[in-house]
Amino acid sequence: MEHGEAIQRILETAASALDAYSLVWVGPHASGFVVRGGFCLAGPVPVGAVVPLGHGLAGWVLKNEAPLIVEHLDRTPCHLGYGEAPEGLKAFYGCPVPGGLGALCATTKKSYAVSAKEQKLLELFARSVAAVWPHIEASVRAQQDNRLAPCFQELCCLREHFPRWSDFLHQFLHKLVAALDMSHAFLVVSDEWGKGYLLEASTAPLFRNPVWEGKVFAAGSGVLGWVFKKNQPVVYGEQCGDMAGTPLFGRQTPAVELRTLLAFPLKVHRRCRGVLAAGHAESRPVSEAQEHFVRSAAEYLALLLENLYLRNRMAARRFASGVAPAQ
Repeated sequence: MEHGEAIQRILETAASALDAYSLVWVGPHASGFVVRGGFCLAGPVPVGAVVPLGHGLAGWVLKNEAPLIVEHLDRTPCHLGYGEAPEGLKAFYGCPVPGGLGALCATTKKSYAVSAKEQKLLELFARSVAAVWPHIEASVRAQQDNRLAPCFQELCCLREHFPRWSDFLHQFLHKLVAALDMSHAFLVVSDEWGKGYLLEASTAPLFRNPVWEGKVFAAGSGVLGWVFKKNQPVVYGEQCGDMAGTPLFGRQTPAVELRTLLAFPLKVHRRCRGVLAAGHAESRPVSEAQEHFVRSAAEYLALLLENLYLRNRMAARRFASGVAPAQ
């Protein structure tokens, strides 16, 4: 059974047991709360519709985290919070889903009052959603993590197919961002003197004005500068972190805001020579497998850079000694 189908079955069963006209689960999302699923006799429910706290009847349940019953909707129409109330609707009743997982909301066209039994049934189904959802999330994360191992193998094979650095880096970053399901992946590198850093490549624009793309930023500026200076990774997302909210390149640079970020230093001869980063504009959970994946990718890039550095150094010595470089 698909993960979403398991919750959908619970919602359909709840609607049938309550003899409801409609029943929806308004659950948590990166942007707040949205309709995650449900059932309606008239057709599909507005899955994905955003429900702001305090907006409509559903929003009241979310904001107050308390049950709500509103009867005689045909006399005093109210906004449901997730769509227009159809003609003939008699009552609304909702209850919070434990664990901050939103609200379960039911409507009916029956003329009788909502009984204590129906309220209790709705509460029991809300508890069922709360009990099942963490296991579904864990299963989804496990599936995502299992995809990362073969993705890393693909990253390691790219150099054979794309010997040119710019082509290789383009493919590397795009495969990285796809594997992590992020909105951005990019590489910043140290300048020649190690006193600043600049953007080498990115899968999506990072600056609101392209003129900033070639700029050298002072070491220590922004969260990326912190990685350079401390030679330590920065990871934050839904779990937050000490560096969450810090601008990428510094407060004076108009760059995009990434609410999820995994940034790891590329250590060459124990010094940070670059930062490999991936992130998303939304606040998302970051798993240990994702951290390990980006860390390993950064270590692989650092190894390539060190090999390039040694090769160039050897070539320079041959040139200085008058020996022709090997073909």
